[in-house]
Amino acid sequence: MLTMRPFTTCVPPCTQRTGAYYQAVMSNKRQFRDKVVLDVGTGSGILAIFAAKAGAKKVYAVEATSIATSARKLIEHNKVITSPCASSAIADRIRVSHQSWMDRR
Repeated sequence: MLTMRPFTTCVPPCTQRTGAYYQAVMSNKRQFRDKVVLDVGTGSGILAIFAAKAGAKKVYAVEATSIATSARKLIEHNKVITSPCASSAIADRIRVSHQSWMDRR
């Protein structure tokens, strides 16, 4: 039988993972500075925010699920990415992209 852990037990590992992503991005700002970043499956948009704060020239945060509404609010609140666009409007050459190890099956 599958059992689910309460949400509160999931928070510290998620916080650790997000903190590790933040440290990795901020420790490698030269890889993001003045680059165009594509975050496919952005989820909450947190990695797109990190890329923008690390100096990316432009960040495309792409999300096809309903969490996109929350991501847009989080991104706007952090004042890092301001203009939404359709994925067909991406004309830039993408230099940095992110794929989580969890996306590889």
